Amino acid sequence: MPLQVSDCIHDATILDFEWENSAAKDRHHHHESNAFLIALGMVHNNCEIWGFRSTFLQDRQHRHRMAFEATRLQCITCDVRCMTYSLSFYGWHSDEETLSLARDDGRLPPLIAASGTVFGEIIVWGIVHDERRDNVLMNIVDLWLSQDIVSRNDPTPRLRVPPSFRLKGHFGSVFSVKFGPEAEIASTSDDRTVRLWTLTPSSSSSTEARDPKSVRNTSRILELQSTHCYTLSWTGWGHTARVWDVSFARSPHDNSLLLISAGEDGVARIWSPFLTEKEFRLPLRGHRCESLWTVENCDGIVVTGGNDGSVKLWDLESRTRDDGAIAYVVPSMDASNADAETTIELEDVATSTTRKKKYKKAKVKSQICGMEFFSINSDGLKSKLLVATREGSLDSLDLTQQSWTTHNSWSNKVISSVTGESVDVDSSTGVCIAVHPCGSRVVVGTTEGLLILSDILGHHDSKKPSQKIAFNSTSHRPIQSLSWVDNDNLLVFYARGTIIRYTFHVDGPKISHSMKLGTIGIPLSFAHDAARRDLYVGDSRGNLAYFNLNSSLSPPCDSNDNTSTEKSPDSLLARVHAKEHVTGVVVLTSTGAILSVGNDGCVNECKKDSNGQLYQVYSIPIANVTGLRNIWSSDDGVVVGGYYGNDYVVTDVLSGYEFVRIPTGGRQRRHEFVLDSAKNKMIDFSVPISYGMAVCTGQNSIDIYSRGMPQKADFRYSYNIGSTLHGETINRLCWVECKDCCAYLLSGSNDCTVKLSRYKDNEFVSVKELPPHESCVRGVCSSSHPKSKSSLLVTCGGKLSMEFYLLDHSSCADGDPASVSFLCSYRTLGVSSIDHRMNVVRAIPVVPSDPNCHMVVAADSDGNLHIVVISEVALPRKTTIGNILHGNGRPVLCLDLLHFLDRILIFVGTTAGEILVWDLPSHVDVCLGDVGSNGIIVLPDSPLFTINAHSSGINDLSAAIPTREIPLVVLCSVGDDQTLATYLFTFVEHSSCDNRSIELSESKSVVAPSASSSPMKAVKVVNDDSSLCCRVYTTGQDDCITLWRLELQPLAIKLMSSSGLSTEGSCIDCMRIKDSSGSEQEMIAIGGEGIELQSIDLSVFKAATKLYEANYLLITAGAGFSADSGLSTYECAPDEYKELCDPSKLMREANRFQRFWLNFSSTYLKTNPHLGYELLDLWCAGGLLPNLKRNAKNNTSATEFSPWWVYTSNVDCHFHRFKSFQDSVCEIHGSADTFICSCGIGYSDGQARLGVQWDQWNQGVPEFKSCKQPRVQVTCDALKSALNDSNILMCESCQLPLRPNVLMFNDTDENVLRSISTQRDRYQTWESQVEDAISNKKSRLVILELGCGINVPAVRQESEEVLTDCAQIIQSQEVDSRGSVCLVRINPKNVEGVALRHEAEYISVKANAKEALEQIDHLLRQMMR
Repeated sequence: MPLQVSDCIHDATILDFEWENSAAKDRHHHHESNAFLIALGMVHNNCEIWGFRSTFLQDRQHRHRMAFEATRLQCITCDVRCMTYSLSFYGWHSDEETLSLARDDGRLPPLIAASGTVFGEIIVWGIVHDERRDNVLMNIVDLWLSQDIVSRNDPTPRLRVPPSFRLKGHFGSVFSVKFGPEAEIASTSDDRTVRLWTLTPSSSSSTEARDPKSVRNTSRILELQSTHCYTLSWTGWGHTARVWDVSFARSPHDNSLLLISAGEDGVARIWSPFLTEKEFRLPLRGHRCESLWTVENCDGIVVTGGNDGSVKLWDLESRTRDDGAIAYVVPSMDASNADAETTIELEDVATSTTRKKKYKKAKVKSQICGMEFFSINSDGLKSKLLVATREGSLDSLDLTQQSWTTHNSWSNKVISSVTGESVDVDSSTGVCIAVHPCGSRVVVGTTEGLLILSDILGHHDSKKPSQKIAFNSTSHRPIQSLSWVDNDNLLVFYARGTIIRYTFHVDGPKISHSMKLGTIGIPLSFAHDAARRDLYVGDSRGNLAYFNLNSSLSPPCDSNDNTSTEKSPDSLLARVHAKEHVTGVVVLTSTGAILSVGNDGCVNECKKDSNGQLYQVYSIPIANVTGLRNIWSSDDGVVVGGYYGNDYVVTDVLSGYEFVRIPTGGRQRRHEFVLDSAKNKMIDFSVPISYGMAVCTGQNSIDIYSRGMPQKADFRYSYNIGSTLHGETINRLCWVECKDCCAYLLSGSNDCTVKLSRYKDNEFVSVKELPPHESCVRGVCSSSHPKSKSSLLVTCGGKLSMEFYLLDHSSCADGDPASVSFLCSYRTLGVSSIDHRMNVVRAIPVVPSDPNCHMVVAADSDGNLHIVVISEVALPRKTTIGNILHGNGRPVLCLDLLHFLDRILIFVGTTAGEILVWDLPSHVDVCLGDVGSNGIIVLPDSPLFTINAHSSGINDLSAAIPTREIPLVVLCSVGDDQTLATYLFTFVEHSSCDNRSIELSESKSVVAPSASSSPMKAVKVVNDDSSLCCRVYTTGQDDCITLWRLELQPLAIKLMSSSGLSTEGSCIDCMRIKDSSGSEQEMIAIGGEGIELQSIDLSVFKAATKLYEANYLLITAGAGFSADSGLSTYECAPDEYKELCDPSKLMREANRFQRFWLNFSSTYLKTNPHLGYELLDLWCAGGLLPNLKRNAKNNTSATEFSPWWVYTSNVDCHFHRFKSFQDSVCEIHGSADTFICSCGIGYSDGQARLGVQWDQWNQGVPEFKSCKQPRVQVTCDALKSALNDSNILMCESCQLPLRPNVLMFNDTDENVLRSISTQRDRYQTWESQVEDAISNKKSRLVILELGCGINVPAVRQESEEVLTDCAQIIQSQEVDSRGSVCLVRINPKNVEGVALRHEAEYISVKANAKEALEQIDHLLRQMMR
């Protein structure tokens, strides 16, 4: 339940009533509902105590729901009256010992508050602690629990209390105050410090020693104020900006006290106040934001939240472990023992602090040419590091045993794989290594192109002689890098762009594939898709190449044979990572997508189309890294490793969670990193199991960082929702709709980039990254002519620049992406600084349309409007100029353009809260021959009018024409004052021989003064031509998107719904998507720290709007409406139903026929109508449709007639159970709750039916008109009794079998037809009255069709006939007197519409009737607010 209180809330704590004292139990024994207290700490040093009582209520559907009653019991105010930025409670839930004592005594436990003021002071004061005052509060609670106080929301007398402690030490506003486990107080401030305060004796002479347990008791804290005081015991410096929040924690390793703070510098910092004043560990980075607002610790998990709209979780155990580097020196090779294997035990492992001593003593003889982590089997943990040096040595380090093993030299006693002869190898040419997946062999590559395969002894049989084989491709050198693809295949990258794949056979290595990149780059990284036999290679120039390996080369005679043809890439995607190195590539096995990382700091996603060609999907920058080196993937997520300065960082791409941060000392150092997972699992990137990193710090020295992280496989980190797209905040975005195909989203960001993304099949596919601006991109927009297959794209930013592009989407219908071409740039005369920028831009199509022309209007930081007309034909010169409308000097933040009465209206919002409206002609002269002189015919000297709309700057505005019939313009604006302002303008047009102009004739306004709890940043108005309302979407710093309903007659703005966002909304745009069935979705794109998509079912919203505006309602219900109650439809009915739905069966099988229908009637009567019936009743009789003409008069009499009617083919009689429908229903197939005499089944139109069987039946039947009791109303009890009796039910008058009052196949019984005919006549009369109201009284009719299928189409046809008849009537009337008619068809299938006239409207809702009615009901209730 929402609870509105008198002030902003800092903190809240709850107290459940768990009375352990028997007297207390007896005192409250009569109270059956749950009760609890909540204390609310507020901004101005106030505390309110509220009592909540919960009860269970039963609604009309006999469903139970919990309800709460809230009562304000007491208000407590501290004597220090000032505004506070923080407040924290201590007590109630903090002190179980005190709670237990209080329960035993039957009184309230104590409660203390600490508040941080704007003057740098911390106030500690008691809320519940004084016995006399507590007895008063307890008496109030007793009265409330005994229900003598039912509810009290009126102003409660305030109780004032003095402060107990006043803590001084901060030099700025105190933003956060938290109590610790032993009553310590942690605080943060504007002075960038974190401080810890402890309660100690006030003087050294005090005889009372500090007892933590006694102080921890809440009741003791305030009792000690005469002998104790809070003193500053620790101050932490480290944050570079204001510190917003702090939280207490315990070290998972030694249980010592920790503090975790979050600040405006965008990081969270961990402190150990009793160990050091400096940071205890590296800061927690990972948010894509400028400021972290909050931090909290819960059971070893640190939770941080920032202004990027995301929540990050951190494992405190892993972040506080001491993971310092261990320094190792590679053993020097002894030439006299080159082929002897030795093991060196490291008795005293050197750490980074003693490494300098070791360096002074060590004689540097070798240089490291390669190192790699490995294991002795492919599935094991990679706990060994193999190091090869340019001295020819080969050493392995066992990280578990911390011991070196020196293996046989890789460069001595090498033989050729071709000739078998000895080969001289220059060990100084070694450049790279690759360890076999099984850890038994290693290949060393040299700059001379030699590849040496050497066994690693010590893993299998140490007595086995070492085998070292040399092989090469004589025409290719030098070697860049090596990698094993699998156990039998080695991939070799050469510096000149060649890639060779060697396959190892029994007789030695053979070349199986030889490939050539065809670029000037060096191959650096690869990914191999074994299932598809695809190879993807990234090079040093940002390119990504694709090779299909299905076609192998002819086997060469030996590894040195170079006669193989070099294969060119099947596809080459240029500059995926600009011109930076592509350092890592992976293939997602689930989707086939290719992910790559590079030194540009971006993760790029590519896909392969049906023709085998690569295309780019996305390029996403990773926060807090400047260059990426590694990438790992699984179905759970993607993790990347890269550099932030000289720190190596491992980050989760989706969540931004930072797993590892290692200070390497320099990114140019050779390093090797490995990330391992749990056995028999793909890598679980929520918590990586272990990692290892080796960094070369000298010619033969290595620093090792390693960690075996705790396994928490059941823990998952929550991911951000939406698409990141840009590296910083997105300032503007817009949809670019293409006719009969997909849509595009154009976005611009603070990171100076502009991206055009294709939206199709519920996903984004990147089409083009437009050239970046010199400064941030402040505005983007698009414009297109009707039926055109091209659109103008515009971007603007710093130095008053605009760029124009043409998007050609003529190929979209064939599935190909649209093409983008550059048109020209806009520059102003003179020199503009980078701070002089365009803030917003809008474009609109204008005449002439051959070629297509567009008017572009941009607003700058000086309040000027830059107006230029752009043709879709490229100019010979690539720059253009325009016209400037000079404003009032205040910076313009937003604008919008609108075609209206052959004019173009420009709505401009400024930082002064003003809206300026300019009027321009829609016809322009475009001087295409005179390059760069595009211009407007006439420019106005001043605005048409000005409005003072807001008390502060206007962040966004949006204009629309709500209806085509009335010259109205609606305008909505939002600003920092949290206000949504709405204006309705009426214009008149003036024409003369030389000029046409418009003038404002009337202006109406409505303001929602507290439309948001934070500044509002964006607004979008969407109109419906057929409705007297508009939809308004707003978003801002409250991380929500809100939907409003703007009513025009009378003007009113109503809140409909609000939905949370994962980011702060800075811009918004909408687009409609319509499927083949006619159902519509409205897709809303919200930009901020990424892009989030939300959607609403536009069909449901339109249906609710039409129903809300309806004057008359026709409900047409088919079998699908009954199906939601659990009854069968005709297509699902058993075969027996179709057989016995024939009155002739009564003659031949009377008992079977009657018992079947008795069972059917019993089922109908026992089945409860579903919620949809009750909703319809509430809409009609309950007043939820406020515009229904409930006092409408009959034309032929003074009697009133119902504004609603039901037309149904259902025989279940469920509408009869609601009084509102009993006299306004037409059941065209009868009703199963009535049985009638069967005397009339043998007659048709008063004549006996022909046929032998009918003759025999009619001979035993008296004339059916003489039956005195043709109808019998049945009940459930009567049906139950009849079913238990084996006798046939007979008519008491005619002694003939009874039959149901249901119209069956081939049924001519006038006893059935008579009642149906009576209802039809009444319905036809009602329909005639409604048609007259539509034609003469501008009334609105809605036909609500529910569950009408095509198998029995009678009701469906009636809906369409009424729609057609009313449309014809409307067409024949004058425009001023016309009403409207709309068909709302609700069905889970077959919702296709009919061929409509212009005057008719049709809305299809593809859903079950009950589900759709519930959704509509929710919207109607919002409209009724």
